[in-house]
Amino acid sequence: MLAGAAFMLSLLICLGAYWKGLQGPLVLDDVPHLAPLYSGKLTRENWAAYLFDSSGPLKRPVAMATFLLNAMTSGDAIPRWKHTNLMIHLLTGLVVFWLSACLFSVREGRDDAPHWLAGAAVSTMWLLHPLHVSTVLYTVQRMTELSALFTFAGLLSYVLGRKAQIAGRPGGLPITLAFFVFAPLAVFSKENAVLFPCYLILLEVFLFRFKILQPTSFLNKTTLAVVLAAPVTVAGLYLALNLDDLVLRGYVMREFTLTERLLTELRVLVIYLYQLLIPLQQNMGFVHDDIVLSKGWLTPPTTLLSLITIIGLVWFAWVMRRRNPLVSFGIMFFFCAHLLESTILPLEIMFEHRNYLPSYGFLVAVVALVMQFGINRRAASALAVLTVAVLAFVTLLRATTWASEGTLYTEMMRVHPRSQRLATVLARLLTDAARYSEAKVVLAPHHSPGARLQGVYIACREAGALTEGVLLGLRDKLNPPIDNYAVIGLIDLANLGLDGKCEFPPDEYLALLTKALALPIQGKSNRLKLLVYKAHYLWLLKRPNEAIATLDEGHKLVTDDPIPLFLASEWLIELGDTERASAYYARATAVSRNSLMDYTPFMERIGKRIAEARGGSNAGAVLQESSGN
Repeated sequence: MLAGAAFMLSLLICLGAYWKGLQGPLVLDDVPHLAPLYSGKLTRENWAAYLFDSSGPLKRPVAMATFLLNAMTSGDAIPRWKHTNLMIHLLTGLVVFWLSACLFSVREGRDDAPHWLAGAAVSTMWLLHPLHVSTVLYTVQRMTELSALFTFAGLLSYVLGRKAQIAGRPGGLPITLAFFVFAPLAVFSKENAVLFPCYLILLEVFLFRFKILQPTSFLNKTTLAVVLAAPVTVAGLYLALNLDDLVLRGYVMREFTLTERLLTELRVLVIYLYQLLIPLQQNMGFVHDDIVLSKGWLTPPTTLLSLITIIGLVWFAWVMRRRNPLVSFGIMFFFCAHLLESTILPLEIMFEHRNYLPSYGFLVAVVALVMQFGINRRAASALAVLTVAVLAFVTLLRATTWASEGTLYTEMMRVHPRSQRLATVLARLLTDAARYSEAKVVLAPHHSPGARLQGVYIACREAGALTEGVLLGLRDKLNPPIDNYAVIGLIDLANLGLDGKCEFPPDEYLALLTKALALPIQGKSNRLKLLVYKAHYLWLLKRPNEAIATLDEGHKLVTDDPIPLFLASEWLIELGDTERASAYYARATAVSRNSLMDYTPFMERIGKRIAEARGGSNAGAVLQESSGN
C-alpha cells in the first residue's frame, strides 16, 4: 500500500515537473524527421515512406508508427507530440517499478513476493532524474523511449518466467513473450535494443545463476546458457566480418579516429556516472560536441583516471557478486547498455539520451547499496524525501529551460560556450531575425567547413551580394569531411543564388561545389543533393550537356530517386529534344511508381509539357505511354 502510494505520487510529481516543458520547441533532428508529418505532407500514398524512416538500418517502424498517429490526431500541435513522449516516460516508469520490485525479491530456489518499496525507490529516481529531460522533451528521442519501454517489458517478462521456473512452475510463456514480442518491438523502435540478450545473461550470471528446478531434456543450465549466448555470438561474428563497412569507413567522415573515440568514451562514461550521481543543470545539456578529444592516456590525464575508475567499478561488481548481487548486476548493466553507442561505432561522442536505459543499472546499484547499510526507517524516509525533492526541483528547472527556444539555447550556450552545434542553431535564429552582426560573433570561434559556409551565407543575406573571389577563397579553404553541416551551408548558398536573393558569380559557386564533391561526403543522399545543385548551376551557365550528365550521375548514385530524371526531362523539353525528354520521363515515371513517395505532381506537370511539345497530345496519354515503357 505504502509503496503503491509513493509510486503514484512520483508519477504526479513527474507530470508536474515536466508540464511547462511540453511547450518547448523542436530541436536538431526533430525537424528533418518530423517536419513532413506535422507540416501536412502526409498523404494516403506516402504514409508508408514515413513509417519506414531512414533513421537507422532497421527503419524503426514501431517508433515511426507513433509519430504517424500523432500526425493524424494532433497535426502541428507540437505540445501534444511532447505530451505523448511524457506519457511513454510515465508508462515506462510503471514497468520499471514492477521490474525492480521483482529483481529485489530474487532469491535462489524461492519465489519471494515482490519488494515493492525497493521498486518504488528505483522507479521514482528513474522517473524524476533530470538527465532524462533531454530524452523526454527531445521529441524524436521517442525512439529511445520506446526502445527502453519494450526492453524493460522484455526483462520483466523474462524475470517473471525465470522466477516461476525456479519455483517449479511453468514459465515458458512469459519468456517466449520476452524473446518474440518485446525484444522485436524494442529493436524496431531503435537498434540499440539488440543488446537485450546481454542483459539476460547478466540476470543469469548475477541473480538466477542458470538455476532450474526439475530440469528436463529440453531445459537445463547448458541449453539455457547456449540459447542466451547464441545471439550475442552471432552478432559478434557479424560485426567482425563486416568491420570495415560497419565501423572503419564511418571514421572517414569524423574529426576523430577510432582510437581517439575509444579513449574519449572512457571519460564520457565517467561523466555520465557523475551526471547521474550529481544531477546539477550546469553539468548537463542536450549536445556535448565541445568535449575535448583524448589523444592519449595522459592527453588529458583524466583519460587514464577514467580507465582506472571503470576497472575499479567492474572489479567491485565482481567482488560483490555473492554478497550483494544486485549491486553487481546494476554496475554491469550500466556498462553493458553502453556497449553499442559508447565503443567502436563511428557515432558522435556524447549524448545524454544514451543514458535513458543504462541509468537504470546505476540506480539499482545505488538502492541496493543503501539497503545493505540497513539504515533505520526514519533515516530512510528522510533520505527518500530529500532525494525526491532534489531530483524534482532540478527536473523542473531543466524542463522550464526547455519551454522556449530562447531559454533553451541561451542556457545551453552558457553551459557549452564552445559548442559548434549550438552556435550553428543560434546563428541561424539570429540571421532569420536580421541580427547579422550578432550571428557573426556567435560563429566567430568556429572554423569548420560548415561554419565557414554559414558565415558566408550570413554575409550574403546581409549584403545581398558577395564580392568577386569570396567563394574561390572559400573553395581553397574547404577541407574534409563534408558533413551534414557543410552540405546545408552549400545548399543554403545555392538557393540564395538561384532565388536571386544574393548576387555572386555562378562559376565561382560551381567551382566551390566541384571541390566539395571531390571530397568525402557524409551519406549518398547528401552527395545526390549537391550533384543536383551542381546541375542547376551548369544549366544556369548554359552548359546543358554537362548538366544532364551530372543528373545522370546523381541518379546512378541513388537509383530509387526520380528527381534527377524528372529535372533532366524538363530541361530537355526546353532544349526542344522531346524524344530524349520522353525517354527520361518514362524512366522517372517507372522509378516513381516503385517508390513509397508521391510524385504525381511531377508526373502530371511534366507529362503535360511533353504533350504540349508534341503538338497538343493528351497528357494522360503521355503518362499512360510512359507507364507502358
